[in-house]
Amino acid sequence: DAEALRDSILKISGRLDPTPFGPADKVNVQPDGEVTSQCTSAGCRRSIYMLQRRTTPLTILDTFDSPQLNPNCLKRSQSMATSQALQLWNSQLARESSRHFAGRVMDAVGSDLQNQVEQVYLAALSRWPTADEKETALREIEQLDRHWSEHLEHQTPAEPKRSRARWLALATFCHAIMNSGEFIYY
Repeated sequence: DAEALRDSILKISGRLDPTPFGPADKVNVQPDGEVTSQCTSAGCRRSIYMLQRRTTPLTILDTFDSPQLNPNCLKRSQSMATSQALQLWNSQLARESSRHFAGRVMDAVGSDLQNQVEQVYLAALSRWPTADEKETALREIEQLDRHWSEHLEHQTPAEPKRSRARWLALATFCHAIMNSGEFIYY
């Protein structure tokens, strides 16, 4: 369900604010048209506490078939469309959450790449990676690290490029895991 997917993304990134009840959280309409939740310093609240208006539904919920609000929902529709994959890959929620997720993993296990891969799999998929998955992940993260290092060469010299490249490489891997069928559907 749309709400469970959004809440899962926020939960693994450490951005889920579990505060129950109270007034609904407001939404922001981005310049590109994406409708996102207004998060506070405590994080983003669960999907059931979001302001629901027919004119401004949260984009991620709308894309993943949240119930229509006119006037009631007798049956929840389910679809599988390319717009869902594009939403998860390009949305502000997914990009920011993947960076937070990578930071949480680095804080939890340090800089050892093998431990980081294992932690990502445990947090997102609730299982250990297979030997092949681990080998592939390590190779891809190292390649992403090189990519981000080259990309950051053009940035300001005061920025700690090496640690930022490692963090962005892990964040990109976390983003890919959050877009996997296993995370979305299981």
